Amino acid sequence: MMIKNTFIHVLIMLITWSINAQKTGMNTRSPRVALEIGNNLNIEIPDGLIIPKISGTELKSKDPIYQSSHDGIMVFVDFPLNAEDTTRKTEFVVEKGYYYYDATKAKWYKIDRYLNVAAGKTIVQIKRSVTEQLIGTTDTPVVWSSISGINNDVVKLNDIDKAIIELAPGKSFRITAVVGIGTSSVATYLRTKITPSEPLIDGAKIYMSTLGAVESNSLNEPKGVGTYPICYVYTGNSGLKLSLMARSPEDGRKTFIAGEVTTQKEGTFIVIEEQ
Repeated sequence: MMIKNTFIHVLIMLITWSINAQKTGMNTRSPRVALEIGNNLNIEIPDGLIIPKISGTELKSKDPIYQSSHDGIMVFVDFPLNAEDTTRKTEFVVEKGYYYYDATKAKWYKIDRYLNVAAGKTIVQIKRSVTEQLIGTTDTPVVWSSISGINNDVVKLNDIDKAIIELAPGKSFRITAVVGIGTSSVATYLRTKITPSEPLIDGAKIYMSTLGAVESNSLNEPKGVGTYPICYVYTGNSGLKLSLMARSPEDGRKTFIAGEVTTQKEGTFIVIEEQ
């Protein structure tokens, strides 16, 4: 009789498993999808789901086995790779976090890459003081006073010469200078450009640098219409130093570059965006 009861019990388990083979439930007896985790009512057991934790090195070592059939799988990388140690598939596994495998591109991508694009990027504004700066007829470096923005530790002003902007190595930036003519000027114009303060070394490049021009036709119009200088750079292995240069008309008319932006004046500033 004991053997018979055991057989019946096993048979019931097999039948139940067969019926629910396509659906698995945790904390629920009636899963509605392939996998459903119900509410945890035990106050002594933490809530949540732990997926496989793996180091970047371990993930990289399994490169050959991740194929098209593994599209969409997810892991948690607790010890990411250094940039120089990545492979084609693990190119972006350089931060701790959740990653999914995109079989179409054969790469691991961080799950929040579309949710917080700007979080890890540098976006800063370099400001002038309220004092207007007299500009000569030859290239004159514009002097700055402060930096603010996101991740601004990779952009700083030179300790000695505040006209020199220092950019950290290994970065690509788009730099835009918004230039205003000071109210202390006569009717005049300014020519501006962004140039390196030192020779380019160790792979640093300036891909494009456009000239800027701005004019005013009266003392009461601080800034007339014009174009702003824009520059795209890669800072190389040693970083890059840049300056905004401005020059006034050759006839020597009194020309000032505007100071800090205020509610009454648009002013002069630089925006640096990491690409």
